[in-house]
Amino acid sequence: MAETKEQAETKDQADARYVAVLVLSEQERMKARRFYAPAFFGLSCLWLVIVTALLYLNGSSRLHLSDTVLIAALTTTTANILGTLLVVAKYLFPGGN
Repeated sequence: MAETKEQAETKDQADARYVAVLVLSEQERMKARRFYAPAFFGLSCLWLVIVTALLYLNGSSRLHLSDTVLIAALTTTTANILGTLLVVAKYLFPGGN
């Protein structure tokens, strides 16, 4: 069955709209990458500073936390930060292992 000229033009218009939506979607993803990648990198750096300060204060006897509390605090919050980074990275940068 041969396509009429109008059907071919309609198909071309639909294809053009589809490509435009894909381009717009990728542009939005790039905006998100530009914002969230540095934000989460900064969050990770801040977390490292906080962990270092916590350990330093505890080691210099200015802060008195038991080993159990230190292990629990460091383990749970580190797991939360790394988990969040993993989820964000997989969303912002798909298509790889």
